[in-house]
Amino acid sequence: MKNLLIFSDKDEVLQLLRTQMVQTLVHMSNVKTMVIDSENTLSSYQDQVRTYISGDNQIEQFSEMVMAEIERRQQEDVSDSFIIMIDQLDTFIKASGIKEEDFKTIYEKAPKVGIQLILCTPYSYVMSYDQIPKFIKSNAKQAIVAMRKLTKLFMRNRIKQMNHY
Repeated sequence: MKNLLIFSDKDEVLQLLRTQMVQTLVHMSNVKTMVIDSENTLSSYQDQVRTYISGDNQIEQFSEMVMAEIERRQQEDVSDSFIIMIDQLDTFIKASGIKEEDFKTIYEKAPKVGIQLILCTPYSYVMSYDQIPKFIKSNAKQAIVAMRKLTKLFMRNRIKQMNHY
């Protein structure tokens, strides 16, 4: 399994994608699931997933917890499926204080031991010049992208064409 990036330029669309992804995770009874909800937008699902993390104290411990799980899985040769969904990656990065090197290590090693990350974030964060989004852009192999097909420029040109008739 590989990590999955989910992003959109519209908050409403991103919320729909997040909700659909959590609903899918809820129905995966044979998979351990964890939802990290730094903005409490998915709190209605906290009793339905195996682990729900929200609040700064819990989020700050994320990198230590996942690094320990990766190490345990490597030592015990465990590779059962474990999906960690991080909602609002931009807010999570700030709240957790995760170091760039720790994030890269988790991102690269987790899939090798059966841990898949699902990273949900706004388009603006994915396209930012921060080091973590740049790393994700260059290493993401799977993504769900929900963007508007038409741009303002396209619409302006189309309107101009229509006015010539």
